[in-house]
Amino acid sequence: MELLDGKALANDILDKLSLKVKQLDTAPNLVVIQVGNDPASSVYVRNKERTAERVSINSETVKLSKHITQDELLEIIDKYNNDSLVNGILVQLPLPKHIDEHKVLNSINPKLDVDGFHAINAGLTLANKDSMIPCTAYGIMRLLEEYNIDVTGKKVKIINRSMIVGKPLASLMMNKHATVTVLHSKSENIKSECLTADIIITGVGIPNFIKEDYIKEGTIVI
Repeated sequence: MELLDGKALANDILDKLSLKVKQLDTAPNLVVIQVGNDPASSVYVRNKERTAERVSINSETVKLSKHITQDELLEIIDKYNNDSLVNGILVQLPLPKHIDEHKVLNSINPKLDVDGFHAINAGLTLANKDSMIPCTAYGIMRLLEEYNIDVTGKKVKIINRSMIVGKPLASLMMNKHATVTVLHSKSENIKSECLTADIIITGVGIPNFIKEDYIKEGTIVI
């Protein structure tokens, strides 16, 4: 069994990126908008701040009350959309229930949409055109590439159908000529589906969801 070492690859990418950024005349500016104080969101935001600092990117975190109105949030995003010094905007999810997540994400200038969640970027990804790509999906493809794993013709089972992971990943896999099945909580016979897989990618957030007897010899699991 071989371990695909994502942490080692990530560190290598960050080291190379840091050198590239230092060669720029001006460091890129990222704006991260967090609404409310969801504990998990706060951890993600802190990690993004640390990573930005590591690669010498300027990162500004805008923390807003969970009681902010949707219109007020859209005004703030619009302000950063029109700020020539801003190179990327990221709205941390989830948002409070009174705010329309789809509307907010699609209010970000697609060229500044570093998460790749805007409908235009999602469509470009599906069409195999140059676009901003959600980082988890892109990271999985980059990891497979690092280990020279060609997905052409491979049976890929993705257990996640979110816009953050499953759907963009399915697009990226199909663009590389994989045969893709997307599984989820309503899918039947997940075990039998997995037993035919060459590659299984699971993002269900449930420990031990994939059992040993779901996996045939030689299957790659992420």
